[in-house]
Amino acid sequence: RDPKLGLLGYMVADFDPAHERDIVFVPVGLNYDRVIEDRILTASAEKEFSGRSFRVRPGAIAGFLANLVKLRLQGRLYRYGLACVSFGEPLSLGQWQKSQGVDFSTEDKDQRFAGVERLANDLMQRIGSIIPALPVALVATVILENGDNWIGELELKSRVFDLVSRLEKRGAHVHVPRSDRDYAVGTGLRMLTLRHLVHENDSGLYRANAGERILLEYYANSIAHLMP
Repeated sequence: RDPKLGLLGYMVADFDPAHERDIVFVPVGLNYDRVIEDRILTASAEKEFSGRSFRVRPGAIAGFLANLVKLRLQGRLYRYGLACVSFGEPLSLGQWQKSQGVDFSTEDKDQRFAGVERLANDLMQRIGSIIPALPVALVATVILENGDNWIGELELKSRVFDLVSRLEKRGAHVHVPRSDRDYAVGTGLRMLTLRHLVHENDSGLYRANAGERILLEYYANSIAHLMP
């Protein structure tokens, strides 16, 4: 999605780089092994893409809340996996303006809008670069790359390990729980099979559930921009 420029434009409209007080942006990257409202979000995006209206059915919300309470009572909330946050290098608006040859306090509306758009894109790029890569996203990426083919756990782990190494070489923040890659892959795979996003056959092989491909893509896309 394109960045929202309204609030950012309001913040910088009267910013004077000669003033004592600066504005400093701190990039924050968040990622989750499971987004609670993932089905609602993917359905909404699909409707938006097709141009059709989207409404959340009250029954869907009630069902979700009931399931959440059930999991809580059963002590099974581990199915929601990990959440991770990363912080990037702070960005001084004063220094950014100087480096870009921009002065929001003296520019006309069109010039200021173009400058705000550049600033927003810069911030989005900085945020994107620090999004943590979590187990579910890593496993989902490899499962999708394998198409409709079945894959064994050892081969899956080997491919995820290779992906982790490539991401780390590019400076990506890969969160490996317990500092154990084997455990990380097992955790991500277990979450995906528990949710039936990935099928396991009687031979212990895995492949994507074709009916849940949109959700698999949703999680894989959280790190797609980090891919080599």
